[in-house]
Amino acid sequence: MRTNLGWRSMALATLLLGFTSVGARSAAPEVLPSPTPLDRKALDEQIYKTLRDVINKGADLYNSGDQNGCYRLYEGALLALQPLLDHRPEMQKAISTGIEDARRNADLSRRAFVLRDVIDKVRNDIHPKKPDDTVKPPPAGGKTLWDRLGGEAGVKRFVDDFVEMAALDDRVNFDRKGKYPLTEDKIKNLKQMLVELISVKTGGPIEKYTGKDMKTVHKDMAITDAEFNAIAADLKKALEKNRIRTEDANALLDIVEKTRKDIVEKPDKLKEGDKKEDEDEKTSVSGKITFKGVPLSEGTIAFHLKEKSISANIGADGTYKLIGIKPGIHKIAINPGAAPTVAIPKKYEDPDTSGLQITVVKGSQSFDLDLK
Repeated sequence: MRTNLGWRSMALATLLLGFTSVGARSAAPEVLPSPTPLDRKALDEQIYKTLRDVINKGADLYNSGDQNGCYRLYEGALLALQPLLDHRPEMQKAISTGIEDARRNADLSRRAFVLRDVIDKVRNDIHPKKPDDTVKPPPAGGKTLWDRLGGEAGVKRFVDDFVEMAALDDRVNFDRKGKYPLTEDKIKNLKQMLVELISVKTGGPIEKYTGKDMKTVHKDMAITDAEFNAIAADLKKALEKNRIRTEDANALLDIVEKTRKDIVEKPDKLKEGDKKEDEDEKTSVSGKITFKGVPLSEGTIAFHLKEKSISANIGADGTYKLIGIKPGIHKIAINPGAAPTVAIPKKYEDPDTSGLQITVVKGSQSFDLDLK
């Protein structure tokens, strides 16, 4: 798959680089014409049309089960396109931000969605009048995403499950180490705000969100990318538990991903008292998990050090990466997910019975795990 994807990216880059000569070539190969100014309007038109083809090819890859291939195709297209947009610096910045946001997302299947939004933004900015071919098809069955999520009753059910999971998940640090205690009234209000927000974003009957904006609500909470990934993983589990269709769950998770930039606090913005935690973030562990040689394609891996734990999602190719892990001797637990494609023995889900133990030192290191 990597070889095919490499050729796709190279072919796309060649095609896009050809834009720079729109209207500037001569039919006579023996005579080199003087350079003429680049026709920016023609360039924009070609970019607009080419990105439509990129979207279609990416959708075919994604729908065939090659989510990572779709992500890499979108990434390659945007990287090739970026230097051609020197006349549109705001788009160049949006591409850089989008690629960075996608790479920070631990869920490989979500990365393509992040970059699809960037591609849509580029096309819509080039053609602000939004011609017919930029209009997205109506939802399946003519229903809104809110309806497909189960309406008010369905949304409230998975919101209840989600809040309960996140509150008990050490990886999320929901109450910020006790700084924001979870009283019954606060939990009730939180659930109501989430239902409102989901309704506003998915076409539900509640058209106005009455809570504070995401940046204000999470200001000074020092939320990390790893914690954001953990809470997104809990939401995904809640959606799976309530049997929400994969495409509808992905649509909601895509909406949540767009809030990352307002919720996650960059390390350089952390307070003086958090500098030690910044140092810990320099230590990372990555690797690949297989069972009898077959890669696990979902689930989570957790490293347990005394009473604390840190975990990460397992990618479609079996890889994982944890950033900000503390050095020491860690016991390992692996959760294969709600509906795993690779079944592993139950013992691996408990750090005390898994028999897996890894000594982590400062710096970056790699540990592959082949379960038996």
